[in-house]
Amino acid sequence: MDSNEYSIIETFSDGSYIKSVLIDDSTDCSSLARKTSTKTGRRVYSYESSSGKLLWTITITGTFSYTGSSAKCTKSEISTTCPASNWKLSKKKAYTSGSSAKATASFKQYKKDVYLQTITRTVTLSCNKSGKLY
Repeated sequence: MDSNEYSIIETFSDGSYIKSVLIDDSTDCSSLARKTSTKTGRRVYSYESSSGKLLWTITITGTFSYTGSSAKCTKSEISTTCPASNWKLSKKKAYTSGSSAKATASFKQYKKDVYLQTITRTVTLSCNKSGKLY
């Protein structure tokens, strides 16, 4: 299954990069009375240095309902990690938008307490009417 394979989605001039992985956490759960099903999954963005050291992550977890003719995101949660001492989380938020769960986070980079830059990224996890996460 491809769902746990990483893909590099962005590279920077210093050789660092952001990679993404999609994880399907659910066993489909259906309600025959309502003819709806639910799906839960995660998308993780990992920012790594050119040497492969993990600098920070953004994870969006979404819960979706789908019927075969439509899909809706019913819950969206964000979690972050920042193991690198020269990066600090400055803000984060999660929200739903139609059939998508979205998370935005900003991280600030410092060198010896001197501010260098901010990287802000939005991570999106969506579900189609058939229950496929993308």
